[in-house]
Amino acid sequence: MVYNCWYVDDRFTYCVYDGLEGYILNTNLSFLAGPVGYEYRDEDYMGNFEIVNCKSYASLRDYPDTGAKLLARVPLGSIVTNVFYQDDRFSYCVFGDQEGYILNSNLSWISGGYGAASSDYVGDAVIVNCASWASMRELPDTGSARIAKVPLGAVVTDVYIVSERFAQCTYGGLTGYILLDNLGW
Repeated sequence: MVYNCWYVDDRFTYCVYDGLEGYILNTNLSFLAGPVGYEYRDEDYMGNFEIVNCKSYASLRDYPDTGAKLLARVPLGSIVTNVFYQDDRFSYCVFGDQEGYILNSNLSWISGGYGAASSDYVGDAVIVNCASWASMRELPDTGSARIAKVPLGAVVTDVYIVSERFAQCTYGGLTGYILLDNLGW
């Protein structure tokens, strides 16, 4: 994570990392934020999580309470990002274009987070080893639904290795899973 970021122009952002000041290409940065109105410590950033421990979906709520308004039903096995610890019961997260709170009991860590081993995050990758496109899947399983056909040579961003076979990544505004064999660095 880098801090005190200031957008400079279409190419660069000024930031601070480990006490050093400098500039990073915008294409190498992914915005990370918690909910407006709350102050979070760096240690509260937990990374990316999979939805677990439910029959079909977990409830995304507009504030951390089971009586709060239901914003979305997040399907079992889906990934939520930008997860911040709220309290013993809830965490803030982002699912697609929605943000809210999910019970901690419905979250299982996948990657990222404050102090996480950096080996799971690999940055950007290019699609390789396919005739014309690679499948981006909804879940890290070749039997899972295809959500996109990512063309040979295309760049995917925010790549996290999540298993021996798959990485989670973003392409064209979608976040899903691509076989590691189809990713080149």
